[in-house]
Amino acid sequence: MTLQSAGQWFHTAGPLRMTRSGVVRAAIAVLLGSVVALAAHRSLSAEVDDYLATHRQITATILDDQEDRVTRGVTRQVAWVDERGARHVTTTRLISDRVSDGRIRLWVDADDKPARPPLDAPGVLIGSLLAWIAAGCVAWSISGLVRVSRHAWTARRAVAGWDREWRQHGTPGR
Repeated sequence: MTLQSAGQWFHTAGPLRMTRSGVVRAAIAVLLGSVVALAAHRSLSAEVDDYLATHRQITATILDDQEDRVTRGVTRQVAWVDERGARHVTTTRLISDRVSDGRIRLWVDADDKPARPPLDAPGVLIGSLLAWIAAGCVAWSISGLVRVSRHAWTARRAVAGWDREWRQHGTPGR
């Protein structure tokens, strides 16, 4: 007795088929990752543009400069004069670089409150690359699940065909 449906099972698996499947999976992962990276880059760039529209960089004077060298992350009292001539004094963490003795560059928002610095070009690039890697990994994983599910479905179908053939031919000797 020959099992005719066995050809379906053996035809779907093989080294050439697997290689082609892996290439397709990799191409899908790279393509989807590239699309997501482009979207992330545009989003991060738009966020930086919006930030620059509402924030500005000023030069502030450190009022309580007790040390000759002020380190980053230290909280100090700073003062600056805005465009209208109003003097602002606040306590802030020194996250900006020092320009000269007793002066630092500081980012402020529209209300003249100190703010974090904007995302720089390397930050946008790294964010886009991380999005590309994450989307590629997700696409690779999903395509792997699809591949495994397809093979499981094919195996079930082949076994069902074998079972049908076995029942049609009957059991010899009974």
